Amino acid sequence: MRALLTESVAEAPVKKGKRWRVVVARPGQGSSGSYSPEVLRDFGPAALPAGTKAYFDHDPKRSIKDMVGSYPDGTYWDEANQELVAELQPFKHWQDVIDEVGPLAEASIRVQGTRDEDGNVLELFPSRANSIDLVGAAGLEGSGLREQVESLVESARLLDSTEEPGVETSAQEKEDQKMEEKLDKLIALFESFVTTSAAKTVEKVQAEADADALAEAAKDAVESYDSKTALIEAARENLFPSQIAALRKAAREGADIQPLLEDATKTFEEAREVLSESFEDAGRSLKSGTVQDATDLGKVFG
Repeated sequence: MRALLTESVAEAPVKKGKRWRVVVARPGQGSSGSYSPEVLRDFGPAALPAGTKAYFDHDPKRSIKDMVGSYPDGTYWDEANQELVAELQPFKHWQDVIDEVGPLAEASIRVQGTRDEDGNVLELFPSRANSIDLVGAAGLEGSGLREQVESLVESARLLDSTEEPGVETSAQEKEDQKMEEKLDKLIALFESFVTTSAAKTVEKVQAEADADALAEAAKDAVESYDSKTALIEAARENLFPSQIAALRKAAREGADIQPLLEDATKTFEEAREVLSESFEDAGRSLKSGTVQDATDLGKVFG
Protein backbone atom coordinates (compact mmCIF):
# COMPACT_ATOMS: atom_id res chain seq x y z
CA MET A 1 0.00 0.00 0.00
CA ARG A 2 1.47 3.34 -1.09
CA ALA A 3 1.60 6.06 1.56
CA LEU A 4 3.38 9.21 2.69
CA LEU A 5 5.98 8.16 5.26
CA THR A 6 7.49 10.45 7.89
CA GLU A 7 10.27 9.38 10.25
CA SER A 8 12.58 11.25 12.60
CA VAL A 9 16.03 10.37 13.83
CA ALA A 10 16.72 11.49 17.39
CA GLU A 11 20.24 12.66 16.67
CA ALA A 12 21.33 16.25 16.15
CA PRO A 13 23.03 17.19 12.85
CA VAL A 14 26.79 17.70 13.03
CA LYS A 15 28.37 20.77 11.41
CA LYS A 16 31.03 20.20 8.74
CA GLY A 17 32.29 23.55 7.45
CA LYS A 18 29.25 25.38 6.05
CA ARG A 19 27.30 22.12 5.73
CA TRP A 20 25.66 19.86 8.30
CA ARG A 21 25.99 16.07 8.30
CA VAL A 22 22.51 14.67 8.85
CA VAL A 23 21.58 11.11 9.76
CA VAL A 24 18.49 10.71 7.60
CA ALA A 25 17.30 7.23 8.62
CA ARG A 26 18.39 4.06 10.36
CA PRO A 27 17.03 0.49 10.08
CA GLY A 28 14.42 -0.48 12.63
CA GLN A 29 10.89 0.25 13.77
CA GLY A 30 9.65 3.77 13.18
CA SER A 31 6.37 5.61 13.56
CA SER A 32 5.42 4.96 9.92
CA GLY A 33 6.67 1.38 9.68
CA SER A 34 9.63 -0.93 9.98
CA TYR A 35 12.66 -0.17 7.79
CA SER A 36 15.17 -2.80 6.75
CA PRO A 37 18.78 -1.96 5.84
CA GLU A 38 18.10 -3.21 2.30
CA VAL A 39 15.18 -0.80 1.77
CA LEU A 40 17.15 2.22 2.98
CA ARG A 41 20.26 1.20 1.04
CA ASP A 42 18.50 0.30 -2.25
CA PHE A 43 15.76 2.94 -2.39
CA GLY A 44 16.90 5.80 -0.13
CA PRO A 45 19.44 7.49 -2.48
CA ALA A 46 16.99 7.40 -5.42
CA ALA A 47 14.01 8.62 -3.38
CA LEU A 48 16.05 11.45 -1.82
CA PRO A 49 18.49 12.46 -4.58
CA ALA A 50 20.73 15.47 -5.14
CA GLY A 51 18.76 18.67 -4.77
CA THR A 52 16.32 17.33 -2.18
CA LYS A 53 14.85 20.27 -0.25
CA ALA A 54 14.92 20.95 3.48
CA TYR A 55 12.15 22.77 5.37
CA PHE A 56 11.46 23.73 8.95
CA ASP A 57 9.01 21.08 10.22
CA HIS A 58 6.53 19.11 8.08
CA ASP A 59 4.05 21.88 7.30
CA PRO A 60 1.82 20.49 4.49
CA LYS A 61 1.52 24.01 2.97
CA ARG A 62 5.22 23.84 2.08
CA SER A 63 5.80 27.63 2.12
CA ILE A 64 8.93 28.76 0.29
CA LYS A 65 9.64 30.98 3.31
CA ASP A 66 10.13 27.81 5.38
CA MET A 67 12.66 26.30 2.94
CA VAL A 68 16.00 26.44 4.75
CA GLY A 69 18.30 24.77 2.26
CA SER A 70 18.93 21.65 0.21
CA TYR A 71 21.06 18.53 0.00
CA PRO A 72 23.28 19.17 -3.08
CA ASP A 73 24.72 15.63 -3.11
CA GLY A 74 21.54 13.82 -2.05
CA THR A 75 21.66 10.87 0.34
CA TYR A 76 24.04 7.94 0.52
CA TRP A 77 24.19 4.67 2.45
CA ASP A 78 26.91 4.50 5.10
CA GLU A 79 27.66 0.78 5.19
CA ALA A 80 29.99 1.00 8.19
CA ASN A 81 27.42 2.69 10.42
CA GLN A 82 24.35 1.17 8.74
CA GLU A 83 22.57 4.49 8.21
CA LEU A 84 21.28 6.74 5.44
CA VAL A 85 23.20 10.02 5.50
CA ALA A 86 23.12 13.41 3.72
CA GLU A 87 24.79 16.83 4.00
CA LEU A 88 22.56 19.89 4.41
CA GLN A 89 23.63 23.13 2.72
CA PRO A 90 21.61 25.96 4.35
CA PHE A 91 20.65 29.02 2.31
CA LYS A 92 22.82 32.06 3.15
CA HIS A 93 20.05 33.96 4.94
CA TRP A 94 19.30 30.91 7.12
CA GLN A 95 22.96 30.09 7.93
CA ASP A 96 23.00 31.88 11.30
CA VAL A 97 19.69 30.30 12.32
CA ILE A 98 20.87 26.78 11.47
CA ASP A 99 24.16 27.41 13.29
CA GLU A 100 22.15 28.21 16.43
CA VAL A 101 19.35 25.65 16.34
CA GLY A 102 21.14 22.87 14.45
CA PRO A 103 22.60 21.18 17.55
CA LEU A 104 19.10 21.15 19.09
CA ALA A 105 17.24 19.82 16.04
CA GLU A 106 16.76 16.43 14.44
CA ALA A 107 16.14 15.28 10.88
CA SER A 108 12.85 13.89 9.66
CA ILE A 109 12.15 12.45 6.22
CA ARG A 110 8.93 13.00 4.28
CA VAL A 111 8.89 10.46 1.46
CA GLN A 112 6.53 8.41 -0.69
CA GLY A 113 6.71 4.64 -0.15
CA THR A 114 4.84 1.37 0.20
CA ARG A 115 4.38 -0.95 3.16
CA ASP A 116 2.68 -4.28 3.70
CA GLU A 117 -0.12 -5.16 6.11
CA ASP A 118 2.38 -5.80 8.89
CA GLY A 119 3.83 -2.30 8.57
CA ASN A 120 7.06 -3.31 6.86
CA VAL A 121 8.25 -0.64 4.43
CA LEU A 122 8.86 -2.29 1.05
CA GLU A 123 9.94 0.57 -1.24
CA LEU A 124 10.67 4.31 -1.28
CA PHE A 125 9.76 6.32 -4.38
CA PRO A 126 11.19 9.52 -5.90
CA SER A 127 8.83 12.50 -5.72
CA ARG A 128 9.22 16.27 -6.00
CA ALA A 129 7.44 16.52 -2.65
CA ASN A 130 10.00 14.33 -0.82
CA SER A 131 12.12 16.24 1.67
CA ILE A 132 14.47 15.90 4.62
CA ASP A 133 13.27 18.45 7.14
CA LEU A 134 14.48 19.86 10.43
CA VAL A 135 12.08 19.35 13.31
CA GLY A 136 12.31 20.87 16.76
CA ALA A 137 13.81 18.86 19.57
CA ALA A 138 14.07 21.91 21.87
CA GLY A 139 17.15 20.59 23.62
CA LEU A 140 15.68 17.16 24.37
CA GLU A 141 16.19 14.11 22.17
CA GLY A 142 18.49 15.79 19.67
CA SER A 143 21.00 17.28 22.11
CA GLY A 144 20.76 14.59 24.77
CA LEU A 145 19.99 17.19 27.44
CA ARG A 146 17.05 15.28 28.95
CA GLU A 147 19.13 12.10 29.14
CA GLN A 148 21.87 14.04 30.95
CA VAL A 149 19.44 15.59 33.41
CA GLU A 150 17.71 12.28 34.04
CA SER A 151 21.13 10.78 34.72
CA LEU A 152 21.76 13.51 37.31
CA VAL A 153 18.46 12.74 38.98
CA GLU A 154 19.26 9.03 39.10
CA SER A 155 22.73 9.75 40.52
CA ALA A 156 21.18 11.93 43.22
CA ARG A 157 18.80 9.13 44.15
CA LEU A 158 21.68 6.64 44.42
CA LEU A 159 23.58 9.04 46.68
CA ASP A 160 20.52 9.50 48.90
CA SER A 161 20.04 5.72 49.16
CA THR A 162 23.55 5.36 50.64
CA GLU A 163 22.91 7.79 53.51
CA GLU A 164 23.17 6.55 57.09
CA PRO A 165 20.35 4.24 58.18
CA GLY A 166 19.27 6.73 60.84
CA VAL A 167 17.83 9.08 58.21
CA GLU A 168 14.11 8.59 57.82
CA THR A 169 12.87 7.34 54.45
CA SER A 170 10.18 10.00 54.29
CA ALA A 171 12.80 12.75 54.62
CA GLN A 172 14.84 11.22 51.80
CA GLU A 173 11.78 11.09 49.59
CA LYS A 174 11.05 14.75 50.30
CA GLU A 175 14.60 15.70 49.37
CA ASP A 176 14.34 13.61 46.19
CA GLN A 177 11.12 15.34 45.29
CA LYS A 178 12.60 18.79 45.88
CA MET A 179 15.61 17.96 43.71
CA GLU A 180 13.41 16.63 40.91
CA GLU A 181 11.26 19.76 41.05
CA LYS A 182 14.33 21.98 40.79
CA LEU A 183 15.67 19.97 37.86
CA ASP A 184 12.27 20.06 36.13
CA LYS A 185 12.27 23.84 36.51
CA LEU A 186 15.78 23.92 35.06
CA ILE A 187 14.66 21.90 32.04
CA ALA A 188 11.61 24.14 31.55
CA LEU A 189 13.72 27.30 31.71
CA PHE A 190 16.26 25.91 29.28
CA GLU A 191 13.58 24.77 26.83
CA SER A 192 11.92 28.20 27.05
CA PHE A 193 15.23 29.93 26.39
CA VAL A 194 16.04 27.75 23.38
CA THR A 195 12.58 28.14 21.87
CA THR A 196 12.46 31.92 22.41
CA SER A 197 16.00 32.47 21.17
CA ALA A 198 15.45 30.40 18.04
CA ALA A 199 12.13 32.13 17.34
CA LYS A 200 13.70 35.59 17.65
CA THR A 201 16.57 34.62 15.38
CA VAL A 202 14.19 33.18 12.77
CA GLU A 203 12.05 36.33 12.95
CA LYS A 204 15.08 38.59 12.49
CA VAL A 205 16.45 36.63 9.55
CA GLN A 206 13.00 36.47 7.96
CA ALA A 207 12.62 40.26 8.25
CA GLU A 208 16.03 40.77 6.62
CA ALA A 209 15.11 38.31 3.86
CA ASP A 210 11.80 40.10 3.25
CA ALA A 211 13.59 43.48 3.07
CA ASP A 212 16.13 42.10 0.60
CA ALA A 213 13.32 40.62 -1.50
CA LEU A 214 11.47 43.97 -1.51
CA ALA A 215 14.59 45.85 -2.58
CA GLU A 216 15.25 43.31 -5.32
CA ALA A 217 11.65 43.59 -6.54
CA ALA A 218 11.92 47.40 -6.66
CA LYS A 219 15.15 47.15 -8.63
CA ASP A 220 13.54 44.73 -11.10
CA ALA A 221 10.52 47.05 -11.48
CA VAL A 222 12.75 50.05 -12.31
CA GLU A 223 14.77 48.04 -14.82
CA SER A 224 11.57 46.74 -16.41
CA TYR A 225 10.11 50.26 -16.69
CA ASP A 226 13.34 51.61 -18.24
CA SER A 227 13.39 48.88 -20.87
CA LYS A 228 9.73 49.51 -21.73
CA THR A 229 10.18 53.28 -22.06
CA ALA A 230 13.18 52.65 -24.33
CA LEU A 231 10.91 50.66 -26.66
CA ILE A 232 8.33 53.47 -26.62
CA GLU A 233 10.97 56.10 -27.44
CA ALA A 234 12.31 53.99 -30.30
CA ALA A 235 8.84 53.97 -31.87
CA ARG A 236 8.04 57.63 -31.09
CA GLU A 237 7.94 58.68 -34.76
CA ASN A 238 5.15 56.19 -35.39
CA LEU A 239 2.98 57.13 -32.42
CA PHE A 240 0.56 59.91 -31.52
CA PRO A 241 1.42 61.92 -28.38
CA SER A 242 -1.68 60.53 -26.67
CA GLN A 243 -0.53 57.00 -27.49
CA ILE A 244 2.91 57.67 -25.99
CA ALA A 245 1.32 58.93 -22.78
CA ALA A 246 -0.99 55.90 -22.57
CA LEU A 247 1.89 53.48 -23.16
CA ARG A 248 4.02 55.13 -20.46
CA LYS A 249 1.13 54.83 -18.01
CA ALA A 250 0.76 51.12 -18.85
CA ALA A 251 4.53 50.64 -18.35
CA ARG A 252 4.36 52.24 -14.88
CA GLU A 253 1.54 49.87 -13.96
CA GLY A 254 3.67 46.87 -14.94
CA ALA A 255 1.72 45.88 -18.06
CA ASP A 256 3.27 44.03 -20.98
CA ILE A 257 3.52 46.89 -23.47
CA GLN A 258 4.75 44.87 -26.45
CA PRO A 259 1.25 43.97 -27.74
CA LEU A 260 0.01 47.47 -26.80
CA LEU A 261 2.88 49.04 -28.74
CA GLU A 262 2.14 46.87 -31.77
CA ASP A 263 -1.53 47.89 -31.70
CA ALA A 264 -0.63 51.58 -31.32
CA THR A 265 1.80 51.62 -34.26
CA LYS A 266 -0.72 49.72 -36.39
CA THR A 267 -3.38 52.34 -35.57
CA PHE A 268 -0.94 55.12 -36.47
CA GLU A 269 -0.09 53.47 -39.82
CA GLU A 270 -3.75 53.09 -40.67
CA ALA A 271 -4.41 56.75 -39.80
CA ARG A 272 -1.48 57.88 -41.94
CA GLU A 273 -2.70 55.90 -44.92
CA VAL A 274 -6.24 57.26 -44.63
CA LEU A 275 -5.05 60.88 -44.35
CA SER A 276 -2.56 60.48 -47.22
CA GLU A 277 -5.29 59.12 -49.45
CA SER A 278 -7.59 61.98 -48.42
CA PHE A 279 -5.00 64.60 -49.34
CA GLU A 280 -4.24 62.95 -52.66
CA ASP A 281 -7.95 62.83 -53.53
CA ALA A 282 -8.25 66.54 -52.68
CA GLY A 283 -5.18 67.44 -54.75
CA ARG A 284 -3.25 68.54 -51.68
CA SER A 285 -0.02 67.25 -50.13
CA LEU A 286 2.47 67.84 -47.33
CA LYS A 287 5.93 68.21 -48.95
CA SER A 288 6.20 64.81 -50.63
CA GLY A 289 2.46 64.47 -50.95
CA THR A 290 1.99 61.96 -48.11
CA VAL A 291 1.97 61.97 -44.32
CA GLN A 292 5.27 60.45 -43.23
CA ASP A 293 5.26 60.50 -39.42
CA ALA A 294 3.62 61.81 -36.23
CA THR A 295 5.20 65.25 -36.78
CA ASP A 296 3.50 65.53 -40.21
CA LEU A 297 0.20 64.49 -38.71
CA GLY A 298 0.66 67.23 -36.14
CA LYS A 299 1.08 69.75 -38.96
CA VAL A 300 -2.17 68.59 -40.50
CA PHE A 301 -4.05 69.39 -37.34
CA GLY A 302 -1.88 72.42 -36.40
